[in-house]
Amino acid sequence: MILTCNVPQIYVARLLQGFGVGFVMTAQTMYIGEISSDDCRGALGSFMQVGIVAGILYVYCIGPYVSFAAFQYLCLIIPIVFIVTFYFMPDTPAFYISKGRKADAMKALKYLRGKSSEGVQEEMDVIQASVEESMKNKGSVGDIFSNKGNVKGKIK
Repeated sequence: MILTCNVPQIYVARLLQGFGVGFVMTAQTMYIGEISSDDCRGALGSFMQVGIVAGILYVYCIGPYVSFAAFQYLCLIIPIVFIVTFYFMPDTPAFYISKGRKADAMKALKYLRGKSSEGVQEEMDVIQASVEESMKNKGSVGDIFSNKGNVKGKIK
């Protein structure tokens, strides 16, 4: 948006931003679901909506008082801070287990929970069982169209 010079460019930039937001919402939901404990998963998941509303409020409070270019730079602050800080977050324990890296999964889980190996072993076993079950039930894009019920659901 910073480099746009006319209205069609703004439309294309907004379209690309929309796709980016859709991708981030999907990835963010999965990441939060995989790193959070059962007792706080719902609360952490709701922060996504709070962030959206806070962003809209930010736009309405700042936008009318600055130029278009200044506004774009001000909107870059939060994503830049996020990128810098998120770089230090570990991958999810489920991801590590799916890649066969159980030691890294344990290290990530200990970091996320702030507990010792013994303190997270039970949760690690549950995650491992869940990942193994998911790996057994892997599907493909072809499965969407090979099941008669799925095909009927898409037609109606």
